[in-house]
Amino acid sequence: MGCDELRFVDVACKHSNIIFPLGSGDKEGFTITCYALRITQSGGMEWDMLFFITCYELWSINPELPHELLKHPVVSMEDPNVVLYFLMSEHLEYVDKVSIVTLDISTKKLLSIHPYINGKEDLLGKDADMARRNATFLQTFLPSGLPKFLKSHQ
Repeated sequence: MGCDELRFVDVACKHSNIIFPLGSGDKEGFTITCYALRITQSGGMEWDMLFFITCYELWSINPELPHELLKHPVVSMEDPNVVLYFLMSEHLEYVDKVSIVTLDISTKKLLSIHPYINGKEDLLGKDADMARRNATFLQTFLPSGLPKFLKSHQ
């Protein structure tokens, strides 16, 4: 990724059920597509599709990855092949168990899964206000923005 590229990751759920977990009989699943917006030699812009995978391909390559919808993708500013997602694994009375999933889209491999919100257990600790707020309306804590080195073209 150079100074003339911006990445966008789209997670598309086939059945438009983006709030609740995928059902065990769900045949539709979801897809992840990554695009790059590039500045052309003539000064215009064009989208290029860099990556496409279905959830079923992803799960077969990474069997330890829970069979749930990956949400809120954020492209790493340090490595453009690394994308972080929220994964809600349990829905318990308004407080979900949420993990941060890190994938390398160039290899389609799972890099890590880390707990972020531990469900009801987190309502008792010092971060209870954050857990309560983020359990129903996930607010990304990951820094995102345009890199400072991104050129502006007139």
